[in-house]
Amino acid sequence: MIGRGDRMNRALVLVLSTAASLGAATIVSPCALADSVSMKSPQFTAARIAERYLAVHYPAFDTIAMPPIVDDEGDVWKVSYELPPNMAGGNPVIVVEKTSWKVLRVYHEQ
Repeated sequence: MIGRGDRMNRALVLVLSTAASLGAATIVSPCALADSVSMKSPQFTAARIAERYLAVHYPAFDTIAMPPIVDDEGDVWKVSYELPPNMAGGNPVIVVEKTSWKVLRVYHEQ
């Protein structure tokens, strides 16, 4: 016969292992999705280049809170950032050349 303490320990182990499994799945799934789909797209590459540029030149800009918007402008990708509803402008725009993946220009919208 299993005592109450043993049942509690088994229940705790089950809960903790389930939580750990769910936590790992939550962390791994976006990466797996990015590896399988998004990382192969040129839009994703342009967004990553813009993100790296901002990290060096504008380290205070939060690319997580303001997700990128990538527009196909012919020979270049225009990467801008979605602003919160209470902001009227001031977001950076990074223009990335499609053939060389170089940042051609950076400006702020108003």
